[in-house]
Amino acid sequence: MQNQKETIRINRENDDSYVIIRTITEKVDAEALVRITDEIKKGIEAMGKKLDDAKAQHEMISSREGPFMKHYERAKKVADRKAEERKKESLPSPKGQQAEAEPPAGDEYE
Repeated sequence: MQNQKETIRINRENDDSYVIIRTITEKVDAEALVRITDEIKKGIEAMGKKLDDAKAQHEMISSREGPFMKHYERAKKVADRKAEERKKESLPSPKGQQAEAEPPAGDEYE
C-alpha cells in the first residue's frame, strides 16, 4: 500500500442521506499507464460498437414499423366493424320481440 493512497469523502444529500465516495489512487510507471489507457480505449471502442449495433437494430425495427402499422390499422377497422355488427345483432328489434311473443300462425300447432 506504499504506492496507493485512499481518499474517502462523505457528501450529504438533500434527503438527509449520505454518499460515500471512496477513491484509491495508485502510483504507476509509464508502461502501466499506457497499458491501463489502452484497456480503457478498448472498452470505449467496444461500447461504441455495441451502441452502433443498437442504433442499427433500432433503425431496422423502425423501418418495419410503417408497413406493420398499415396492416394493424386495417385489422383494427375490420375488428371494430365486426364488433359493431355483433352488437347490432345482439340488440333485439321491436318487431323481433313481437314475433317471438306471438305463436306463429299455421300448421305447426296441429
